[in-house]
Amino acid sequence: MKNLGLKSILLFVITFFFNIHAQIGNVGINTASPTETLNINGTLRIRKVPVKGSFGVSTLQFEADQASFYKPTFFTDFNGNFTLRGSSASTDFFELESAGSNNNGQFQFTIGDDGDEPIIFYRDRYDRTPRLREMLRM
Repeated sequence: MKNLGLKSILLFVITFFFNIHAQIGNVGINTASPTETLNINGTLRIRKVPVKGSFGVSTLQFEADQASFYKPTFFTDFNGNFTLRGSSASTDFFELESAGSNNNGQFQFTIGDDGDEPIIFYRDRYDRTPRLREMLRM
């Protein structure tokens, strides 16, 4: 009986230790040494992503190793506006953004660049070669 009580206490202590460690440490899937809060080594499939921010503002950022300054990101704000920012050529970026408030909406297209590269609009025709035809260059 005494031995059973000691085993129960030992089991409780071990379980408590691992639960506390899991709550304050990093968790890894298919990795022995996770470097982030959740570190997944493999393919990730998510069916619903309820990304939450604070005060109605949310951000979802993606990794892009060659993007020096701007990582691909989705933003929302408290007015319900949505922004998609993408990296371009390592140090440049573009944004597609809905903006405004109180039935005064607008759409903004922004290019962030440190040079004089053009903005080019293409038409894609899948049934011919070459597929892309330049429509407008600014």
